[in-house]
Amino acid sequence: MASNDVQTFRTAYAKYGAGRFVGLTIGNEVNDSVGNIMAKVYDVRGIAFYDGGRTSGQAGDFVFKTVVPALKAACPGKKVIISESGWPSRGGSIGVAAASVADERNALLNLSCACRDDTSVSVYAFEYDDQLWKANDNERSFGIAGKFNLLDKSQQWNSLAADAKKSGYKSLRITGFDCDALSLASSAAAANGLMVLAGIYASGDTIGASIQQIDNDVQAFRDAYAKYGADRYVGLTIGNEVNDSPENIMSKVNDVRGMLMNA
Repeated sequence: MASNDVQTFRTAYAKYGAGRFVGLTIGNEVNDSVGNIMAKVYDVRGIAFYDGGRTSGQAGDFVFKTVVPALKAACPGKKVIISESGWPSRGGSIGVAAASVADERNALLNLSCACRDDTSVSVYAFEYDDQLWKANDNERSFGIAGKFNLLDKSQQWNSLAADAKKSGYKSLRITGFDCDALSLASSAAAANGLMVLAGIYASGDTIGASIQQIDNDVQAFRDAYAKYGADRYVGLTIGNEVNDSPENIMSKVNDVRGMLMNA
């Protein structure tokens, strides 16, 4: 039913224009639970954690490469405002999306970085404080206040690398290179005498946005490799087996191998 109603709203919106509508509400509190209503809101709105196919480090990627293009296609020429975007600090995981204080912080930093790259879109962080009246720990724990300091990304990586070295680890692993993540991780690893296992993350067929992401990540790896040297890297992984098929992963492996050999 929700899918049909969303399509009906899209059709009406296209016919009568944005100025005809005050807004769009979801659910009814009289005969539905808070948990069900919120699930429907997330189905209609879209938020990275509930997608289940993105890690906290890809929250910005989800908003600006999935949600924003869909909104611009549905509402051409209109300003895009994302009224709520965030990540929970407690509760169960959904697919590759894990809920923790560290993941919430990482998602907000990633969102902030992505917003820097497209200032035409306004994004509001969700939300100031935890809402303990909600139905489950995921829903209750989007609050930001008092949980962490949103340090500069370079400070974050340097702190992580120093802690890893102190704990006896020899390398860092990073999957996805958005927001200069590979360069920052490599710099922090070099400063602490660690190595890096780098991973290109891209799901789906190697077409469109996916192949563009692979191209960008390959270039980021080439740049980091040239700057920090072969000895800094354990290796380079491709794809993610949790939400991609073996055939797609092998196709990407072959694509990346060819790109690197031809560099």
